[in-house]
Amino acid sequence: INDGADYMEPNREFPGVEKLRKLAKTDLDAALLLGLDMAVTHVRRQGAIVGQHSLDAMAFLTQGKETTSRKEFIPKDWLKKNATIIQMEAHSFEKDVICSADHIFLDSWDQMIHLPGHVFQIMHDDGDISREQIMHVHDLATGAAKGRENDDEFVFCGSYGMGCLDLTIADKLYHNALEMGLGTKLVQWDNPLWI
Repeated sequence: INDGADYMEPNREFPGVEKLRKLAKTDLDAALLLGLDMAVTHVRRQGAIVGQHSLDAMAFLTQGKETTSRKEFIPKDWLKKNATIIQMEAHSFEKDVICSADHIFLDSWDQMIHLPGHVFQIMHDDGDISREQIMHVHDLATGAAKGRENDDEFVFCGSYGMGCLDLTIADKLYHNALEMGLGTKLVQWDNPLWI
């Protein structure tokens, strides 16, 4: 799309470049995603073909990533209408993403609304969301709540607890160990109850 290295250098002026420069100071992944999105949008407006590598990079940056951003930066129009979003950090998705969800699942409503600067805390304080609008993740596990009810629904899951991060890391470590032929297979039960 562009030569990248000087896309936001000081002599460049185009709509959104200041936002991009500011974001790059706090979260390079988010800035890269925003820069790619801006470039892809520009190329499409010109009627040109967007390179597959650019699209692949955007897909990678929006799947399974965690950022260090301290400000929401992913708008609704970046997401498919039937997406399932799992936010595992305090800041990523703009308020309109959450407001447009068909279902909102949180691991802890009380933690989310008391985390200073978190989008749920801000939305709660502004009266934009209430406890009645969300379901807890544990309600899915117990069957007290339904998840996606059709293929077009947009589902937002927010996790403040570290359990989801532990599982993500454990899964990665497990698959790395399998690839490298490391570890010892353990038998923990004769007849698993849930399989």
